[in-house]
Amino acid sequence: MDVGDNPFQEGQDVRFELPADHPLRAAAAARNRVPSAAAAAGSVASQASVAMFGRVHCRTLDDPVLDEVLVCKVDRGVSGSKIFVANRAAATLGLPVKFLGSIHLQSKNAAGEHMQKAENIQDQFVSNLDVMAKLTERVKQYDMLLPLQVSEVYHDVVDLEARWDMSNPDRDIVDLSTHWGKLPAEHVFRWQRDFNGYCFDVDHISSVMLKDLMANCLDPELKKQVNQKYKLLDGYKKGGISYFKLAVDTIFRMSSMAEDSLKSFIKEFGKQGLAKIPHENVRTIATQMDGVAERLSDSNVLRSESLPQYITGLTICSVAPFKAVFMARLTDLTYRDATGDVTLSCMSSSKVLVKINEVSTTGKAIYDHLHAGNKWNLPGKPGLHANIVNKCDNCGALDHVSPKCSKPRDEDRCKKARDAVLKQRRTLMVVVVEAMEAVVVELDAEVELDAEVELDAAEIKPLGAMMLRRKAPTLV
Repeated sequence: MDVGDNPFQEGQDVRFELPADHPLRAAAAARNRVPSAAAAAGSVASQASVAMFGRVHCRTLDDPVLDEVLVCKVDRGVSGSKIFVANRAAATLGLPVKFLGSIHLQSKNAAGEHMQKAENIQDQFVSNLDVMAKLTERVKQYDMLLPLQVSEVYHDVVDLEARWDMSNPDRDIVDLSTHWGKLPAEHVFRWQRDFNGYCFDVDHISSVMLKDLMANCLDPELKKQVNQKYKLLDGYKKGGISYFKLAVDTIFRMSSMAEDSLKSFIKEFGKQGLAKIPHENVRTIATQMDGVAERLSDSNVLRSESLPQYITGLTICSVAPFKAVFMARLTDLTYRDATGDVTLSCMSSSKVLVKINEVSTTGKAIYDHLHAGNKWNLPGKPGLHANIVNKCDNCGALDHVSPKCSKPRDEDRCKKARDAVLKQRRTLMVVVVEAMEAVVVELDAEVELDAEVELDAAEIKPLGAMMLRRKAPTLV
């Protein structure tokens, strides 16, 4: 056939028609047959049921997972084609925020600015958890998750099926995108070796794309570290799965120092509470706490004391209804621990993780509920139900004021706290004055005021200054 007769030229509508008597036509007609008006006339309800429930077979639990996929692996296009190149470029494009290596590496971006903004290892860890959540989302969107589903059992035998217990439908599968610390590196390298040798071509492409994506999401110095380790692997053990494992082990390395630091993250939250979280955002701390707890649990070092510490932190909050819920929860936990209904000291890491996840889910639900009802109003912030909360200038506690503080008095800290309050009040007054100016300007534009009662923007400024002097005379 000549090139000019090619039916697959771009822009042409190519259709393949089956013969009228072809069996596939009959099968398709049977699947898509809609009852006639005469058959459906017996019941209006039956017509509605046919309209809503037209699928013959029930969807499986895998279908909602597939709904997250933007480009299925079988739809990436032929290797080397334009659509394949475009899909691969989109799938492996680096995230805007990179994984950060150790603080001492001092990575810089293309502009020469330091990429490492974390003040300590806890901040760095939490930042990397946020990036991991975004990376996992990309992996699912472009159907690259299968290579990271690793069989937990490995037998050193010749037969490939027996080696990974493939004949067992109930075998345990570890999702490395979530539980990357659960399997040792050598186990993952063996999986990569057999995956390279025997997987389908589309899954091999997924492994290759996974490596490119992971490499593009590392900061420059961290990427050097991972690449040095990757070069030491045997050829058959190289690929996206091994690269992913090396990268996450480097990023989230659970040394004794990292373990202590993550435990202190939970402990410090128990002392400082939501008051130290920007806008007291429960969703922010819940996501971070779940990630930290999961990493500690993977290493089997998540201890039971982390649970009451987390709940205690949620009670240190400016929003009274939220605080009351977790005060009751903490009291109940203390009672049940004392009476033997729940023995915290005997809880395993996995059980503590489940309890922490339950607390996070509850916290986010209450937070959303109060926001929806316009009840999440913080001191000093505008709101219909704003709470006036006394706060100690000396230690920062919410249950007393500085004259009744039992701790040694810190004059510098008290002065800074008073200055901050005065500054906040002055800012609020400025907002009020600006709002008054805007109202007067709008009225002048819409109606012509009587000369005796006219008040323009020029006159409102001295009025606002007078109000400001009354409210904060030391600052005007």
